[in-house]
Amino acid sequence: MLTFAICDDNLHFADSFRRKIYELCVKYVPETIDCRVLGVFTSGIDLKDFMDNNPISVLFLDIDMPEISGFELAHYICKNHPETIIIFVSSLDDFVYSSFDYSPFRFLRKSRLTEELPDCFKKVLEKCTSDSESATFNSVDGEQIIRFKDIVYLENDANYYVVHTGDGNEYKCRGSLNAVEGILRKHDFYRIQQSYIVSFDHIETVSGKDVIMKTGEKLPISRRCFNEFKSAYMQYSRRRF
Repeated sequence: MLTFAICDDNLHFADSFRRKIYELCVKYVPETIDCRVLGVFTSGIDLKDFMDNNPISVLFLDIDMPEISGFELAHYICKNHPETIIIFVSSLDDFVYSSFDYSPFRFLRKSRLTEELPDCFKKVLEKCTSDSESATFNSVDGEQIIRFKDIVYLENDANYYVVHTGDGNEYKCRGSLNAVEGILRKHDFYRIQQSYIVSFDHIETVSGKDVIMKTGEKLPISRRCFNEFKSAYMQYSRRRF
């Protein structure tokens, strides 16, 4: 099920925004996908209570709110509900750079909502569709079906390679990184050196000649790959923001 929700303390704006989301769902979401636009939340506290028992696929989140700011909510959601896609919505353009700390999918300006929302909606729909895509890996314990979005990085291990996932599992697979590199590249993965292929989605930051993954691992980028990697990662970042 694909669910959309809005959290904004301006009820008039939020109701209007909800109607726009509903219209886009009717226009772009295939009938094969169960899609629902949930109610409007004008309080961050109410949103947290709801999310503790109900999953939200995509959340349009205002930043400047009383009681709990959008940034505080984003921190809570990233920690407790990492599957939720956050799209910040604000009338204050200065917040755009600060929002990067919370890895939002997009930042929408209220003043340009009519122009920016349709493209953002189509992009988030593409992401939700691709997030369900998976591949079958020939592990030493049998075939493993793993979603691309769950893979943090792959590591070379002699005549094998190891798939590291976000839940801490490791799958030792027969074959080489060369055999899977082409498939993974189509899903925002990049080979940073002979021993590692990383997921752009799981990168926390790039520090010097290393990538720091959201799971804490620090992986070295080869000197030969660095410039091309940096260019590819910048293109990926531009697509997201």
